[in-house]
Amino acid sequence: MGKVVSKAIIYRDWYIDSGASVHLTANTDWIASRYRKVKEEIIVANQETVSVTCAGDVKIITTVNGSERDIEDVFCVPELTTNLISVSKLIEKGNRVYFNKDGSLIHNRDGDLVTTATLLNGVYRLNTQEQLIAAVTTSGHIWHRRLDQQ
Repeated sequence: MGKVVSKAIIYRDWYIDSGASVHLTANTDWIASRYRKVKEEIIVANQETVSVTCAGDVKIITTVNGSERDIEDVFCVPELTTNLISVSKLIEKGNRVYFNKDGSLIHNRDGDLVTTATLLNGVYRLNTQEQLIAAVTTSGHIWHRRLDQQ
């Protein structure tokens, strides 16, 4: 009994953005297979220039069959306040994106439905499942024993 596991719900809301030229997140921890972007900067909607700290793939679990999907080549910009999916990047990879009054459908190059989005307050929010992330911490009692401060 050396570890205490606490669980917290991490909200992974992603918004489909036809104006974004790349996929963007502020959360470095979500990016797997990271690689460093050297002196990369992008201009955001308010015309401000922000720095990209790294890039890589982000895993999400969609509400379509509960399947796990990779969002490839996501740029991490810590100053952002939301996660954005670039329509142009989706299409560049061979996906098809359809919009209607209720939401959006994203199909892969084979025509299979990959994920959906819901139109909320004028923006399309990707439908993903909330995930429980286990944060492993060592209890204070164990630290006292390790430090010989019983």
